[in-house]
Amino acid sequence: MSHWFFKAGLLKAGCLLVGIGLLSWAHAAPPSVAELEIGYLLQFIRQSGCEFYRNGRWYSPAEAQVHLRDKYKILSAANQILTAEDFIEKAATKSSLSGLAYRIRCPGTDPVPTRQWLLNELSRYRTNASPRVTRGDAFDWSRLPPSASIVFADSDLTVN
Repeated sequence: MSHWFFKAGLLKAGCLLVGIGLLSWAHAAPPSVAELEIGYLLQFIRQSGCEFYRNGRWYSPAEAQVHLRDKYKILSAANQILTAEDFIEKAATKSSLSGLAYRIRCPGTDPVPTRQWLLNELSRYRTNASPRVTRGDAFDWSRLPPSASIVFADSDLTVN
């Protein structure tokens, strides 16, 4: 009889742990603004069609994204990246090994420092990605990126 109670107790404990795990997952904090902006920049790099210069060699946009994403993960885990500007300065400006500046070469253009290229894109993203619309305003929905989410707050509409 005590064997059955022991199994029932383990089952209840297991269900409780699973429930707590699901509850914490369901209530996980949404990504921060910095995480969204950094995610956007990483995707922008991958889709840019531009080559990435690092330590004497040109890399594809996909290789550049992987490299910078890995650097971001390491620095973020060490709490060194709190903003998109931190990401640009600490992960996407220069090589941690050689100290040489990264550059970007887009088709038909001369190479430019990744720092300035990404700061320009971050500024453009911030200007265009979060328009605010109030009642009665006309809004061009075609300007939204495909991954945009829409948040209604009181009588205002915010697009993230």
